[in-house]
Amino acid sequence: MQILCLYGMKREAPVHRGARPLGRKEITEVIVRDIMTTKLVTVEPDDTLGHAAQLLRQHQFHHLPVARTVKQAAS
Repeated sequence: MQILCLYGMKREAPVHRGARPLGRKEITEVIVRDIMTTKLVTVEPDDTLGHAAQLLRQHQFHHLPVARTVKQAAS
């Protein structure tokens, strides 16, 4: 069994700065599920910056989560 552990992700600006991601809804009314993606693209801590830059360009992202896959003993 493998578990994905997120190590970090840069966020451009805090969500409380008046952002309205879904039309005119107040930020307190928006559900995370409605603005998230399930098609995750990540880099690992040991990947090169060149690889990360390639992924950013390829997917037109501004941020990438840094994650590491770790093996867990089956229970």
